[in-house]
Amino acid sequence: MPTTGKTEVKKFFGRLIAFSVFSVIIIGSSVLIYEFGPPEYVYMNGRWTSEYLPTYNTTRWNVLLDQHSHTIHSDGKLTPAQNIQWHIANGFNACVITDHHTIAGALEAREYARANYPDDIKVIIGEEWSNDRVHLNFLGITSAIAEIEDPTDAQIQAVITQVHDQGGLVVVNHYRSNYPSMDNLRDWGVDYFEIFNGGTFYGAQLAYCNANGLGNITGTDMHTPKSVNAWTLVNVTTFTEEAIFTELANRRTNFINITPGVNRYAIDYELNPDAEWLRLPILFGQMIEELTDEGEDAVAIVLGLAWLFGAFFIAEVLRIVKHRYWLLVSKRKAAMEPVQSTGVARKAP
Repeated sequence: MPTTGKTEVKKFFGRLIAFSVFSVIIIGSSVLIYEFGPPEYVYMNGRWTSEYLPTYNTTRWNVLLDQHSHTIHSDGKLTPAQNIQWHIANGFNACVITDHHTIAGALEAREYARANYPDDIKVIIGEEWSNDRVHLNFLGITSAIAEIEDPTDAQIQAVITQVHDQGGLVVVNHYRSNYPSMDNLRDWGVDYFEIFNGGTFYGAQLAYCNANGLGNITGTDMHTPKSVNAWTLVNVTTFTEEAIFTELANRRTNFINITPGVNRYAIDYELNPDAEWLRLPILFGQMIEELTDEGEDAVAIVLGLAWLFGAFFIAEVLRIVKHRYWLLVSKRKAAMEPVQSTGVARKAP
């Protein structure tokens, strides 16, 4: 290969490496800013309103429960106190706080509810145990269960047993095709399947629960304030945390739901001035985080990388075309220019 060819190849790979490093820096910093930077919004304490509350048979059921929500102690955007206010505003009088791999937010929320809303809402301690294979909620536990990134079948069974040893219950969240089979999860001892997650209805899981004697339960999976579309119904004779949990342990639940989008929750918030100049990397980091969450959208990740490096190669092709075009133009101009006399007389032949 000519020396100029080798030089161009080296320059090309140099640009490719520089582009890759630059992309990693931009993507990585955006995710870090989204995860650990200032929140995009500031939510207001004590200023929650609701435009819709569900109707249900109040003579049969007296508890409306949410078994799945998050706080700032994991990847939620509300403080434990705000989480409680949000639940009350949406008609709930019982909830389970289920931050990822910690019960700190749940403990704080329970103390806040006991001190400020003892007659309005009861809080049950929980945790979401999430990894590449399954997402499980643990209800009524006394200590957090350690995270396992890629657990084996035996490890999942052992964790379920560990929860039961604490007197807790196990809920399979938003069942997905990459989870262990429903038969396996049933045989390993799970107590419930989540049949509503946010606005998504899991009809196959509801039918499976009914056919196999498992409990069914709903969850908002609230990370940021949003509309509520389903509530779990429980009936108790005394309005206590213990009485509510006893009914859950006995799988005596029902649910009500509305069409997604019917209620529009009036969220009271302000833009965070500290995050204003970071809004673009925050949004970009959120998009990347959602695509890569537990590897659940591999196709989107591959397509995103293909788009990113495809843009680089398109730019390279355009650069080559532009370079050759101007080289051709230069040659044509040189061929059309008259030969200038040097002033030296030629000898006759």
